Amino acid sequence: MATKTLEELFDWMDSDINGSYVENVGYLEDGRIVASISDWESNENSIAVLTKTDAEQVVQKETIVIATLSSAYDIRSSAVKFNKSSDKYRITVREYFDYDYNNYTEDSYKTAMSDALNRLLNDLTSDNCPDIIDLVGMDIQDLVDKGLIEDLGIYLDKSSKISRSDILENVLDIYTYNGILTCIPTSVSLQTVVGKTADVGEEMGWTLEEVMAYGDAHPDARLFDHTSKSTIMSYMIMLNGDAFIDWSTRECRFDSEEFKKLLEFVNRFPDEDDYNSDTLSTPNKIQKGDVLLDMVYISQFNDIQIYGDIYQGDYTLIGFPTVDGEGGCVLSSSSTYAVTSKSARKDGAWEFLEGMLAQEPSRHFWGFPTVKKYLNAMMEEEMRKYYMDEEGNPVLDENGQPMVREGTSSISYEDGWSYTYHVVTQEEVDMVMELLNTAEPVAWSGSEEVGKIISEEAEAFYKGQKTVDEVAKIIQSRIK
Repeated sequence: MATKTLEELFDWMDSDINGSYVENVGYLEDGRIVASISDWESNENSIAVLTKTDAEQVVQKETIVIATLSSAYDIRSSAVKFNKSSDKYRITVREYFDYDYNNYTEDSYKTAMSDALNRLLNDLTSDNCPDIIDLVGMDIQDLVDKGLIEDLGIYLDKSSKISRSDILENVLDIYTYNGILTCIPTSVSLQTVVGKTADVGEEMGWTLEEVMAYGDAHPDARLFDHTSKSTIMSYMIMLNGDAFIDWSTRECRFDSEEFKKLLEFVNRFPDEDDYNSDTLSTPNKIQKGDVLLDMVYISQFNDIQIYGDIYQGDYTLIGFPTVDGEGGCVLSSSSTYAVTSKSARKDGAWEFLEGMLAQEPSRHFWGFPTVKKYLNAMMEEEMRKYYMDEEGNPVLDENGQPMVREGTSSISYEDGWSYTYHVVTQEEVDMVMELLNTAEPVAWSGSEEVGKIISEEAEAFYKGQKTVDEVAKIIQSRIK
């Protein structure tokens, strides 16, 4: 305490313990360390006693290193389970992002993250190369182009635990770059835009011109609630970036009419989000006609059903507007891990990833499983009409009839608007499945730096200091 310095005594992972589950820790009189552990995934509680032991007395295993910018608890939980079950390999996690949150600023955070990314990229081409990398925050196409990623398709085709037909086809397709299957996420979630069918039609997808015309037809309403210029621009760049940059030829089109229309579209939104000025909830605003569209996050089948009530009838998952009018549904993934081409333990690395896929999701599972049998089980659970006992039989009422599940959960707002979710219908499942089969991730090369340039230069257009043609010309020059 006198010098205010820290000394690392040990890593919980080395003792097959997930540090996220440790609630209390202390020393015993003989120097051993005691810890109380609460695994909130399995609801198991335990006491661990750690004894300092010479390395020569410990069973030696081959070490598999997982590299991550900032690891979540899930990878450590999976690693601990693997370490306990494998007599040949041991997983260790190497975190590259080390930041002092007590002195947080936005600039220092970005600098620290950039430094972490650079260290990781340098290690991928050195003798310190990890065996597995967490692809969150990584440019997958660039890693493939540099030959740093192993093709998991080779291992998947030989697997006795899981096959291609077990996994959602769209997931395998969108994570295959230049014929290389880079990763197989364990779960995915979706984000899209929803609107009233009578206004936007029944078909998914629309162009920037179409959404601008929709806004023009309703001059007294806002397109989205709580959406600033910077927020909508980030979505537009992520979804339309490839329409303006050809990374294979290093050519860009930010002086095109399409990009100018994008700038004009973004300029319709306020400079800042206005959460603090509201007294009405977004559902109420939509029903009053003050707001037209909403962004919907989908990680369960019932996440979309609230919009049938909000729009007082039919709704369409129309999607974010794009230059070509196609797609517009964003797919986010969990547990996107790739095996590095330089790894000397590729079989062990695949064994770990294979086990994560084959393992049944816990009750705290997030998103839609990419393995079909687990996705079908989730679907059946959300569509289940009756309460079931532990043996899988319907719970009967006093008349001997199965007890019907009615409201499964509810949501309410301070202004009084509320909604009670119902058991998921087949129609709702079909709508979500269509999105799962067509959605795409948004990561594309250079998006962060490109977005920064656009944000800096577009400000002059937003403030009326320069024309859209002048700003587009400057952006084109800088990005080129």
